[in-house]
Amino acid sequence: MTTEPLPIKGLKIRICKDCEPRTKPLAAPYPGPRCYHHDKAWKRAEREKRHERVSVRDHGVPAGFIARLFAYQGRACAICHRAKGVSKRLHRDHNHKIPDPADALRGLICGKCNTYLGWIRDDPEVGSRMSRYLKDPPAQALLMAWNDNEPDLAIPSPRKDTG
Repeated sequence: MTTEPLPIKGLKIRICKDCEPRTKPLAAPYPGPRCYHHDKAWKRAEREKRHERVSVRDHGVPAGFIARLFAYQGRACAICHRAKGVSKRLHRDHNHKIPDPADALRGLICGKCNTYLGWIRDDPEVGSRMSRYLKDPPAQALLMAWNDNEPDLAIPSPRKDTG
């Protein structure tokens, strides 16, 4: 079984310009000058270069800084520590309240953590309340204090009075 594309009548088969050093170069029947594999690699490299240019332009960081930051963070999200591969890009998180873009950059985070920070409006108190909720759920505290003989027993809420 061959992986070469079938020749189409009237179509001139061109050779991939990146496969030339090979003993048997792949055909490039697509509109571009590269075979499928080299076209994917070229697009990935161009995407990386564009990401670097945008980082330098928008955040004022030196060239190569984002790649070093990615390695410094252990090639993972700074919040949830889930590792990301080459195809899944981490978001450049920045503080919108700081006017200087170079000083506003905080780190690289995944899309879910970026969305979460937006939902809580960058409020660290909300994060600590969420941590407290996960460690000590209110339903468990109520179950521990539940008494069938006194169903109307008023149990004070662990939350502070806001009114």
